[in-house]
Amino acid sequence: MLVIRRHEGQTVLVGDDVEIVIIECGGRRVKLGFRAPRQVAVMRGEVKLTREQNLAASQPVSPAALREVGKRLPVLGAGGGKVPGVAEIAGPVPAPHRGTASLGGDKP
Repeated sequence: MLVIRRHEGQTVLVGDDVEIVIIECGGRRVKLGFRAPRQVAVMRGEVKLTREQNLAASQPVSPAALREVGKRLPVLGAGGGKVPGVAEIAGPVPAPHRGTASLGGDKP
């Protein structure tokens, strides 16, 4: 890894086509600008990592692996009891508010 010091307005060149400009330095942050051809992808590292994780998670799962996961899950309603519905889990739904607040311009 190359480590260099730069000041605002200075640049770093990567190959012949990519230029990194130091736009602003202050506190604990640095603002960078990138000049690169459209075909060169420029993105934050955490965005690339999230994309790779999402792609890996979206891969098909074999039926055997799915059955194995199912064996490890607790069975709903085990013990002979009734399986709760949404109303029992969430509780009663409150009535809509019927206040006198106005969103518009006319005042009473």
